[in-house]
Amino acid sequence: MPTTLTIDITDNEFPDTDQRLVMESLGKTQQNIQAALTKLCKAAFIEYIHMLAGKGIPSKSQEVVQERLMLLLDHYYDSVPTEDELTTVFQLTLPQSKTLVKNFKSKYRTRISAKLTASRKAAVAAAKEIQGRWCFIGTSSVIIDELNNQIRKQRPDVQPIVKDVDASGKYSCDKDTHNVLLSFFP
Repeated sequence: MPTTLTIDITDNEFPDTDQRLVMESLGKTQQNIQAALTKLCKAAFIEYIHMLAGKGIPSKSQEVVQERLMLLLDHYYDSVPTEDELTTVFQLTLPQSKTLVKNFKSKYRTRISAKLTASRKAAVAAAKEIQGRWCFIGTSSVIIDELNNQIRKQRPDVQPIVKDVDASGKYSCDKDTHNVLLSFFP
């Protein structure tokens, strides 16, 4: 039986300063923060249900973070979040976020395969042609690794996506590689 919950939170529990910080952390505006908070509440509620129903809780802090990330992926994110997003949400350093995503991907690969595919497809669709190269700006390095793995397995005859030395967070590939990537995601 579906359950609907309504939560009243006072201004003391969620002051304006915290509201602004949460909106900034999630990249949300006043217009779309309510939907985001509803999704976050559901993920947190499910975590407590698992605990109270005796389904076990992780014993190591990294396992707790991975479990929370899985719940956020189930109930909040449409695709695998970037390392930058995780740095903000979990208050981690960028190297810690990269490690989290890599370990998380290894542990939950089968559960998140559809979201990984959606992330790869979105990255290819968002690539822009700049001076004859196809550029991936702001794409997660883990998703770039996923795309390169797919290239290596299915089309080892084409060049991989490479990190551009002139810009942080920018990757690029030639037209042939981009066409191959497009063929992976018709």
